[in-house]
Amino acid sequence: MASEWDKHRSSKKFNNDLMSVLARYFVNCDERYFGFSGTEIVLDFGAGPGDVSFLIKDKVRRIYLFDKSKYFVEKLRKRKSLGKF
Repeated sequence: MASEWDKHRSSKKFNNDLMSVLARYFVNCDERYFGFSGTEIVLDFGAGPGDVSFLIKDKVRRIYLFDKSKYFVEKLRKRKSLGKF
């Protein structure tokens, strides 16, 4: 029988929260290697829910997001706060 933790861990909300945490870690810890200057165009393949793009949107000129999952494509289209894709 699945425990409550297993049910929560397999939910989309848990996966979205985990992706959000990983996106923040990636941007905060590795940004020094990128050194965004505001003129870059970023291609984000496997964009997921767009968390990385949301975190860097004010640091780059344009972001192109690609994902084959219909769930994430619809979620990205609804996320108007990105504005640059």
